[in-house]
Amino acid sequence: MKNGEEYTPDKIIVIESECPSWKSDEEKEKYEDANEYLKDALPNVKIMSSRDFSGSCYYKEEDERLQKMLSEGKVFKTVRLYDDWHRITIAYLYKSGVNGDTAEKTEDELLAIDIDYATSKNAEKLDGEFMKMCKELTNEDFEGHPELLNRIVKLIVFVACPYIFKNKAGVSDEEKMDAMLNDHKRFSEVMREAAKEFIKKYSIYSYDSMGVALRKNVVCELMPEAYDELVKKYEEKLEKAIEKVKMKYQQ
Repeated sequence: MKNGEEYTPDKIIVIESECPSWKSDEEKEKYEDANEYLKDALPNVKIMSSRDFSGSCYYKEEDERLQKMLSEGKVFKTVRLYDDWHRITIAYLYKSGVNGDTAEKTEDELLAIDIDYATSKNAEKLDGEFMKMCKELTNEDFEGHPELLNRIVKLIVFVACPYIFKNKAGVSDEEKMDAMLNDHKRFSEVMREAAKEFIKKYSIYSYDSMGVALRKNVVCELMPEAYDELVKKYEEKLEKAIEKVKMKYQQ
């Protein structure tokens, strides 16, 4: 679809690629370069943001339901020219505010969907900030911070391991944990068992949520002032985002 054109079902919309917050700075730069190149290479093409859409529609192309929603402007055929795995991705996406379960939503339901989206995006960006701070900590290679690695290990075990494991390993409280950290042999044994625990008990999705929890706890524990400042900043950002969504629906 070109600039100034009205959308019709036979057109395809080019959307810029949004780099996930957990990607490396180098990877984020690649996304930015790709989007800038896209704008230069296609000056007459309308390029939309991925935030203009709310999720994928998985009906097959020949499905009458998909064709109906395309004709009604509730679903759009889109292409990303740079995405994860660096591939061209064609997808049918719902218009922002339209849920994938059904394209028919009340205004209150659309408002709730948009608020949920704003909340999740805010949380993702906050986690991105925590990730940067954790990278700074680990980039120091713990030089000048002899207790830092032990404290992070303690957080990992306490946040990620179930109580039954901690009790069996003899590290169910702070005192026992500190004793283990100061005993090199026991430290190695417990960490090996903790690794086995992760492999046996957690799915790929659990690792993702576990990482978010660990980053939050590491920053809260090791950089409390910066943590409080960031949390307050993103709470204010979320309030503004929700107010903006409510204005959209005049509520």
